[in-house]
Amino acid sequence: MLLPVRIVTMLMVYIITGLHCIYAYKENYNCQIRTRNGIVRGLDKVTYRNGKHYCSYTRIPYALPPIGRLRFKEPVPMIPWNGILDATSDAEQCPQIDPFIDRFKGDEDCLYANVYTPQVGKNMTDLLPVYVWIFGGAFEYGSADSSFFGPDHLLDENIILVTFNYRLGPFGFLSLGTKDYPGNAGLKDQRLLLCWVQENIQVFGGDKRMVTIGGWSAGAASTVIHILSPSSRGLFRHAIAQSGTSLNPWAVSPVTEARRRAYLLGRAMGVWTRSDKQLLKRLYRASTEEIIAAAKKVTVVDLAFRPTTEPTGTPGSILEECSFDILREGRFPSVPLLLGFNKEEGIYPLAVFNGFTTFARKIEDTALIGGLPGGTVWGNAFSRIRHLLEDTIVEASTSLFFVPGIQQTAKLISRKAPVFLYKFMYNGKGGIHDEVYRTKIHGVAHGDEIPYVFKTILAENYAPNSRDEITSRRLARLWANFVKHGNPVPTQNDELLISWPRYTEQYQDYLEIGDDLRTKNYAANEAASFLENYILGQPKGYCRLSNVIAKLP
Repeated sequence: MLLPVRIVTMLMVYIITGLHCIYAYKENYNCQIRTRNGIVRGLDKVTYRNGKHYCSYTRIPYALPPIGRLRFKEPVPMIPWNGILDATSDAEQCPQIDPFIDRFKGDEDCLYANVYTPQVGKNMTDLLPVYVWIFGGAFEYGSADSSFFGPDHLLDENIILVTFNYRLGPFGFLSLGTKDYPGNAGLKDQRLLLCWVQENIQVFGGDKRMVTIGGWSAGAASTVIHILSPSSRGLFRHAIAQSGTSLNPWAVSPVTEARRRAYLLGRAMGVWTRSDKQLLKRLYRASTEEIIAAAKKVTVVDLAFRPTTEPTGTPGSILEECSFDILREGRFPSVPLLLGFNKEEGIYPLAVFNGFTTFARKIEDTALIGGLPGGTVWGNAFSRIRHLLEDTIVEASTSLFFVPGIQQTAKLISRKAPVFLYKFMYNGKGGIHDEVYRTKIHGVAHGDEIPYVFKTILAENYAPNSRDEITSRRLARLWANFVKHGNPVPTQNDELLISWPRYTEQYQDYLEIGDDLRTKNYAANEAASFLENYILGQPKGYCRLSNVIAKLP
């Protein structure tokens, strides 16, 4: 019997609509789980390269909003909620000055986590290793936004990725050097997140016994601090530190300096006092934006607000001693560590502290347009000199701000745990420094490896089989192998036709990551060697490298 066209059309609409509802329900069912605090609903997504399905859960609160009397304080764990939490959009960033537009953005209610898991509609008995990522940004800016640290590359390797926000600037690192206000609130946010992972990751299909923490720049320095902190022990098994450790000169402030900077913040807000009580009264009354604006006026040579040592016996402390003392005396657990640096890390500080470049370009412009005899010749000469000096300063900045601290961390940790050192030298289209640092200086800069490990809006999707895609696949495989095994090359395969020997004090082997992968033996330049020897020669209580700049040969 033939049905009228109208009835057939209605039946088709009904069937299609019903299938859509079933599919939508299946998506929600697959990406809906119950954490200890309540039900969370995420999104079913697909990785762009391999088409792998995964569940994305964003904006999951792991702490109470650090507002009111919780401002500057240790975070408080999140309490249960009623109903279903919508975990389908990114959280607000923590308060900061956006480096791209030089404007305030963010909200103090910012302590949220993102979980990306390929465990979609599967039996959760086969739990996956977990990678917890700590973003960088000089302890002043940045976030876990999914557009910057997308999970695609790593999830293709069948691991779970967790990213999260932590407090920055004065909200995360203001210290009065007292037990009531010891500082390091941002580090304590990170520690609470690791505790949250231990309590909840299994419902996402993750193995809490196989957690790796890792970070870049400030996040890498934070990672090493957690290795050294007794209060973070047992919360992770492996660690990755990209372009930073707690031995770098920008990483940790002595407690007296941290206290001084808290009072500089008060002065920037019009508070001229020596009273902690009066300073805190003003800080608690101030708006979020007012504090961030004042922090920008705190003029110091290095990062104004960052981790610091805390008074001995401080409840919940992260770091009561200098990192170097703990490392040198071997008072840390055996945690396998993958760490390294990029070839021209120093492009970043040169771009930030650009006085030389600005001055040199003014001379060049003056010669070219100032009507001087032979102006073009002079301008071209200054241009060549400027590029030569820029290269020299980039190398010196790399040697001062990054390499010695990373090298010494590798040496000292290798005495107790497996260490794998790398040098990233691949100069591809995915590098981010042209976009982020707005500089014409070329090289493999601070953070240029990020788009090969994470999917990010700062780099386009890589063409299949291009050098960029091959590099991205290699890094994702190396990093994921380390998350799974504590070894980036447990077995050789078609993509990783190499062995990556452990770094030791005796042999100092590392992997050079360029167009190809090569193992080499580390040899420091003169400046780096001087600083490494200087570090080793310091007495107990040594906390930073800033005072050695004047002593460079």
